[in-house]
Amino acid sequence: MPCDPPSPANVGPRSWLEETPVNVGPRSWLEDTLRSVRRAERLVRDAHSAKLESFGRGPSGDEGPRPATAGAPHYAKARFLTAVPPPFLRDRCAQDSAGLAACYTRGVRAAEGRLRRQAARVAAESTKLRREREHVEKMLRSLRRAALANRKGAEGRTWRPPATETGRDGADHLLEVEKQDLKELKLQMESTLRDTLTQLQALSRCSGQLLAAAAERSRVLDLLPNSSGSPTVRGQTPEDPDPAGPFTPECKQVLESTKMVISQSESLREDVRQKIGAAIARQRAAHHLVNEGLGTKIAETIRLQQHLSMSSAATRQTIFRKQREMQSIGYSHGRAKGPVSSGDLFCREKLDRPLVEAYQRHPAPKLPEPSDITQGMAVLRHHLDSSEKELAELRGVRLQLVEDLHGKKAAARVDSSIIRLRRRLVQPMPLYVQIATGQHT
Repeated sequence: MPCDPPSPANVGPRSWLEETPVNVGPRSWLEDTLRSVRRAERLVRDAHSAKLESFGRGPSGDEGPRPATAGAPHYAKARFLTAVPPPFLRDRCAQDSAGLAACYTRGVRAAEGRLRRQAARVAAESTKLRREREHVEKMLRSLRRAALANRKGAEGRTWRPPATETGRDGADHLLEVEKQDLKELKLQMESTLRDTLTQLQALSRCSGQLLAAAAERSRVLDLLPNSSGSPTVRGQTPEDPDPAGPFTPECKQVLESTKMVISQSESLREDVRQKIGAAIARQRAAHHLVNEGLGTKIAETIRLQQHLSMSSAATRQTIFRKQREMQSIGYSHGRAKGPVSSGDLFCREKLDRPLVEAYQRHPAPKLPEPSDITQGMAVLRHHLDSSEKELAELRGVRLQLVEDLHGKKAAARVDSSIIRLRRRLVQPMPLYVQIATGQHT
C-alpha cells in the first residue's frame, strides 16, 4: 500500500518519491507524477525565497550592496527600486522617499551644526579680540595721562626763579626724550587699535555670513520631518560641496574664509600682546628715568642749598666782624683827631706845655708827635674807607647768596611738585593686563 505524500512545508532537499523503492503503476504514470511534484516544489521554493529576501532587507532595503543610480545626489546613491511583490510596491516607495528625506535632513542638520559651531568659534575669537582692544584702549589712556604729566612737568619747570634757574639741564632733556617716546608709542597704539577694529569688523561679517547660512539651513529643516524611520544612513556633512546637497559651495567658501579670518585674528592678538608689553616696559622705563633724573636734580639742589646756607652764615659773621672792626677804627680815628675844643685837651697833650717850649728853644729836631699823628690819621682814614668798601661787598655777596638760596628752595619745591604730579597722573596698568602681556614682576 503506498505512503501518503508529505505536506509542502516538509519538502526538503530530496523528494520523498526518490526515497520510495516501490513502483506502483506504469512507468510513464510515475514519471509524469514526479515531474508535477518537482515543478510544484520549485515554485514553492522560489516563492518562499522571494518572501524571505523581501522581509529580510527591512523596510528600506539597504542590506547588501546595491548598484548606484546614475545622476543621483550623494545622499540618494545607495537607493533604487527593486523588484518587489506587488502588495509592497507603494509601501516600499513611501519608505524610500522617507529615508531619502531623512538622509537629506540629517545632512542639513550636520551642515547647520557645523556652521553654528564655526559661528561660535568666531564669537569666542571676537570676545578675545575685544578684550585685547580694551587692553589697547587702557594703554592709550595711560599714554595720554603720561603725556599730560610730561607736558605739565615741562611747563612747571618754567616756574622756577628766572634769576637763578633759567638754564636747561639734564631733567629738561629727559622730559623731552620721554615726550618723543610717548608720541611714538601713542601713534603705534592708535595704529594697533585701528587694526583691531578692522579685524573685529571682519569677524562680525564672517559671523553674519555663517549665521545667515545656518538660518537658511534652518528654513530647510522647517519643511522636513524631525525624524525618520530609516536609521541606517548617518547624516554627516561631506567635505566636497554639492550645489544640490545640504553642503553647498557657498557654505564651504564661508567656512574657509572664516578659518582664514580666525587665523589672522589669532596672529593679531599675539602681536597686540607683544606690542602692549613692549609699550608698558618702554613707558615704565622712561617714567622711572625721568623721575630718577628729577630726584637727582632735587638732591643736587638741596646740596647746593646747604652750601649756600653755610656760605651765607659765614658771610654774615664776616659782616658783623667787619662792622666791629670799623667801629674800632672809627673810634681810633676820632681819638687821633683829638677833642673838639682846645679846652678839652689835657695838659700833657698841649704843644705849649713848658717841656715842649723849653725843647723847642734849643736847636734840636722837631718833635715827631705832630707828623705821627697826621700820618696815623691818614692810615686810619684809609683803613676805614677800605673797610667800608669790603663791608658793602660782603653785604652784596650775602644778598646774592640769600637770593640764590631762595631760588634753590623754590626750584626744589617745583621739582618735588612735578614728581608728585607725575606719580599721581601716571598710574600703572592694571595687574591683569600686565599678567596677560607678561610684564608683571
